[in-house]
Amino acid sequence: MDKIKGIEKGIKKTVKSKKRKRDAIKGIEKIQSRLKSAQKRFHKLERRGTRFNLRNKISYGGRTLPEWERDWEEMGYLKFLTMSQIGDTSGLFRLTLNGKVVYIGSSFERLKGGLRQSLSSFRRSSRKGNLEKISKEDFNKCKVEILDLGNSTESESLVTILENRFKEKYNPIWN
Repeated sequence: MDKIKGIEKGIKKTVKSKKRKRDAIKGIEKIQSRLKSAQKRFHKLERRGTRFNLRNKISYGGRTLPEWERDWEEMGYLKFLTMSQIGDTSGLFRLTLNGKVVYIGSSFERLKGGLRQSLSSFRRSSRKGNLEKISKEDFNKCKVEILDLGNSTESESLVTILENRFKEKYNPIWN
């Protein structure tokens, strides 16, 4: 902002025509307002848990999306999954069929069973929405992977952010 004020003073001194001065100052004011709105958007994203590092890579909870990608833990096939393997923490789960991500789900209600409860209810036969169209064979061939984010209140807000980013990345057909 200090540089912009310096430029504005320089324009006032060097430009002789009043109209050109006025136009130049209006241009600077537009740049200032755009800068302010960009700063507001940046701070809004920061409040949601999004962080930016020097290389303009966006990070969530202090880590970039590829870093989160490495933490997915394969649990096996949905059909043979035992719920005792899964904790009652906040996190994400994804289903892969033939190596392609077909569904991404989340759980942030750790007090109501967390990932364990979400996967258990998801696995029941009374599936709704897009999942009605899926054959039982395809559904049972799915491999389950989980991304455990823990029990903190910060992880609950991080779940929705990461879920949306992974849905954008994979565009799962069952979501």
